[in-house]
Order: sequence, then C-alpha cells, then structure tokens
Amino acid sequence: MEQLLLSREQAAEALCVSTDTLDRLASMGQIKRLKIGAKTCYHMAEVRNFAARLSYEGAVALRR
Repeated sequence: MEQLLLSREQAAEALCVSTDTLDRLASMGQIKRLKIGAKTCYHMAEVRNFAARLSYEGAVALRR
C-alpha cells in the first residue's frame, strides 16, 4: 500500500528543502498541511502537485 501521508521531515526531504522552508511555504499557502493531533503531515498528492507546479511555474518567492 502506498504511503498517503508524509511527516514534516519526509515532505521536506522529498522536496529537497529544509523543514524551515517547508514551514514557510505552508504558512504562505503554497502547500497545504494537515494537523492530526499535535502532528503535522502532508498528503503525498499535495507534495507531488507542489513539485509539478514548481516545474511548470518556476521558483517560489519565500519572502513574506
């Protein structure tokens, strides 16, 4: 069975970014995160869609 949810660390690793960068992206609404109790998770499809958008649109500005 395919893993549906990724931990914060797994999602950051899959996108080749730090967890701090992933947190900034989520805060900016660039990628959706899920809260399950105290744990933050990312849906595998959301991570893949974000990577595909980067391939199509190019870089994302991380400044607030």
